[in-house]
Amino acid sequence: MAANIIDLNTASEQEIASIPGVGPDRAKDLIANRPYTDWDEVAEVPGVSESLIEDMIENGVTLGSEADTEEEEDLDDIEEGGEEEAA
Repeated sequence: MAANIIDLNTASEQEIASIPGVGPDRAKDLIANRPYTDWDEVAEVPGVSESLIEDMIENGVTLGSEADTEEEEDLDDIEEGGEEEAA
């Protein structure tokens, strides 16, 4: 777990770049696409994979206090390939 919780919606570029697997270029892309209300939106950022999102969540990265309660559900959706409509 990360020592400090990083809110992807409010963190500085330097803070986001310090997240394992992110780096400075991806941090700029993440900042350019804010705000995020769910992890599916984060997954649309170029270079952000499902495994990176899983790692970010495991390391304490959040989408802000309003989105915190939905993170686990969003991770399940990402792992299942997104929400699918019943046929």
